[in-house]
Amino acid sequence: MNSPSLAAPTANRAASKARFRVLGGKDGLVTRVVQAIQGQTLGGGRLAVGTKLPPEREFSERLGVSRTVVREAVRILVTKGLLETGHGIGTTVRAVTREEVVRPLTLFLRACAAAFRTRF
Repeated sequence: MNSPSLAAPTANRAASKARFRVLGGKDGLVTRVVQAIQGQTLGGGRLAVGTKLPPEREFSERLGVSRTVVREAVRILVTKGLLETGHGIGTTVRAVTREEVVRPLTLFLRACAAAFRTRF
């Protein structure tokens, strides 16, 4: 006897496979959100220094991703120094100073020079 309840899950699985496609792992989504925000803040983007980003819930809805993805992307951009967050204040675009750009490059060039000297 074929029970309708046994056939339904198979049909539902097939229907859901047809409607949805895999977007990639969470890391891929986080990377895309980071790139989207960076594109708006760097190189003449539309988000000027001091611009406040929307609240997490609203931002995740606009981007079509989970709040976890937005939270992780913001954390990465805070670590990079492009955004700053404050409890009760929200997330804002911050100014990147010349010193913040020059310091890591200087350290990198010194390390390269030291490695070069030890090889030759």
